[in-house]
Amino acid sequence: MHQPFGVVAAVVRGRIIELVEARSDQQLYGCLWYEKWTRGRMIQFNTASPYLNANGRLRIWLKIMAIRV
Repeated sequence: MHQPFGVVAAVVRGRIIELVEARSDQQLYGCLWYEKWTRGRMIQFNTASPYLNANGRLRIWLKIMAIRV
């Protein structure tokens, strides 16, 4: 049986937070990790923005399809 989207999203979000909290500010922002970007900035680029974008698109789709979450 599949988990509801909200449950899966919450689990993924929690795991990302755990991974970030396990690192120090120095590890996240103290040195370049990819070209000119720090690891912390890359995490921001690749999690927060796409997550919010996907969340908005999914909510619109769910509303159009009349699916209650």
